[in-house]
Formats: sequence, C-alpha cells, structure tokens
Amino acid sequence: KKRLLADMEAILFQRTLKTDDRTGAIIALANAGHLLKRNFDRPQLKAHKAHIKHIVKGDWPAAEAARKSIQAVQAAVASSTAVTTIVVSG
Repeated sequence: KKRLLADMEAILFQRTLKTDDRTGAIIALANAGHLLKRNFDRPQLKAHKAHIKHIVKGDWPAAEAARKSIQAVQAAVASSTAVTTIVVSG
C-alpha cells in the first residue's frame, strides 16, 4: 500500500514517474469512486485537478480499456439502482 501511494503521489503531484497501466488504472478508478480524497489532501488534489483529469483521460497504454471498464461499472450501478427503486416502489 505504501509503495502504491508513493507511486501515485509521484505521478499526481511530483510528476517524477510516468503513468503506467497499473497506476493509471488505479488513479482512474480511485478518481471515479471519489477515493483519491481519502488518501491525499484535498488542497493538493485541487491544485493538481487538471493534471488528474489528463491522467484519467489517458495517454498511458491501457487508458481506453480502463475508461470502458469504469463506464461499464457505472452503468451497472445505475441499472441496479433503477431496478431496486422500481421494485421497492412498485
């Protein structure tokens, strides 16, 4: 965990590491799940918001696959929520 957080910090804030598939996907997933703020200071995240967006959009090799996975999970959660709402209220 410590190494992963250190790698993420180096990519997000220090820009001393190049985004690789593993860390890029984790950053994209953590961003989509609003989990970056649980591990990093909000002011620091806010100061690097444009860079984080750039990473999430992706110029790393598996960015498109990660983006599609995130969209699929978000669609599944939305569908599940809709079905639950219909069943409970119906």
